[in-house]
Amino acid sequence: MIGAIAAKQNRIKHVWHVHEMVVKPRFMYWFNGYMLQRFGQHIIAVSGAVKQHWLKYVEADKITVIYNGIETSLFEEVKGDLRKELGLNNDILLIGMIGRVNIFKGQEYFLEIASLLAKKYKNVGFVLVGDAYRGYEYLYDKINAIIKEKDLEEYVYDLKYRIDIPNIIKSLNVLILPSQFPDSFPTVILEAMAAAVPVVATEQGGAIEMIENNVSGYLIPLQNAAISANKISLLIEDGNLRAKFGLRGKERLHQLFALHNFQQNIVHYIKNID
Repeated sequence: MIGAIAAKQNRIKHVWHVHEMVVKPRFMYWFNGYMLQRFGQHIIAVSGAVKQHWLKYVEADKITVIYNGIETSLFEEVKGDLRKELGLNNDILLIGMIGRVNIFKGQEYFLEIASLLAKKYKNVGFVLVGDAYRGYEYLYDKINAIIKEKDLEEYVYDLKYRIDIPNIIKSLNVLILPSQFPDSFPTVILEAMAAAVPVVATEQGGAIEMIENNVSGYLIPLQNAAISANKISLLIEDGNLRAKFGLRGKERLHQLFALHNFQQNIVHYIKNID
């Protein structure tokens, strides 16, 4: 914000790159919107969902959507040896979620879905990756209690904090993003797409723009584990469908979300600033 104010005072062109959709506290939602409208000369939003979120306070013609991109080779070239680490046979289908442990990311919803699938299939494993934000460590106790309550001890692998995300994603058969609040443009979806792993995500935020529903993955409801489990069952039972969705996701990534697309779009935008 200091940069935006200084730029306006000194009549310097300024680009504000907005990644977040602040909802709570309400004051911060208003304050950020006010600052964007008052001091935002040129605003880039990372997704249409982010732009739509800020239109309550910011004029539409100030905001341009430019999707983020990632370097795909990290996720294309790795083999993925998580099964070996966990001592699992290759016939075990791994379904995972990756995200910091907090009330927004949906670990509890993930486990609720997992409990339904574990009752139906014996050849599945569920991988949790991510540690807790400071102050949210108590959620580990809640996660462990749910795992025990739903008899998921032999199905769930809680890996906590990891740095080998390409290896983990490449080892998965399905990635789930069960966020309970809108994610602006979740990078983990792009990473799964680069690894040709089909993605299932709650139908909100940037995920709606990233996933082609029923083509490269599935969009699921926020609070209906039964419907979500039924969707994922289709991927568990059909290896060809998993491969088809994964390939389509990878193609879509290279068309829209590869790093070179992002670089070209940013350069074009800046060159055309009046």
